[in-house]
Amino acid sequence: MTTLRSIGFTATLLLTGSGVSFAQDRLAKLEKPAANSPNEPLAKRFSAAKAVDFIDRASLHWQRSRECVTCHTNGAYLLGR
Repeated sequence: MTTLRSIGFTATLLLTGSGVSFAQDRLAKLEKPAANSPNEPLAKRFSAAKAVDFIDRASLHWQRSRECVTCHTNGAYLLGR
């Protein structure tokens, strides 16, 4: 049983590590979000994926352009991300 736990733990570490690397690569390539427009149509449905994409872009743009992580907002978000 201990061997199975060790294998499971090792597999989890390997898979988690590759996921972190993928996420870092993806985040490194993000550009700043598009400017908001008063003419932009209201979305018909909430999209969690679009919300995550926007906040990723906005947080990283703020950090990169100001060389500041804003510890209590973007910093906490990006650490969790």
